[in-house]
Amino acid sequence: MFRPRRILLAVDFSPRAKVALAWIAQLVAGMRNASVHFVHAIPLDTTIVVAPPPPAATKLREKLLRQKLTRWLRSRLPRHVKTDITLRDGFPVDVIMSAVRDVKPDLLVMTTRGRYGLARLLKGSITEQVVRKVRCPVMILHDPAGSRS
Repeated sequence: MFRPRRILLAVDFSPRAKVALAWIAQLVAGMRNASVHFVHAIPLDTTIVVAPPPPAATKLREKLLRQKLTRWLRSRLPRHVKTDITLRDGFPVDVIMSAVRDVKPDLLVMTTRGRYGLARLLKGSITEQVVRKVRCPVMILHDPAGSRS
């Protein structure tokens, strides 16, 4: 049975991400030396072109996101699981691929919105773009109907 010890979860704070974290918690519940690494892409703000935000505002934003993610993780993962949080400004595909290179996970876990039709054609799929580029196993989870956003 495939038992990944180093797992990377791309987090977007959606209901789907909660499903993914619950799945990971079950996977690592009985494992020793398991680690779960979390990556969240902070979308680039179009106002950066005009004037970048002050460094203090950027640090505060990152601090608040890190606190939110830390609380979220502590309430859902077994205590023995090591965790690491990466927050990076940028486009999600680039941020996730950078985290994959840094973490070298045994398993990358992502979620998908399940877009189809024109929405998928216009926006594309972050998950699909990452899957085409990454060289490690990927688990794609889709939340049951009703929680699409």
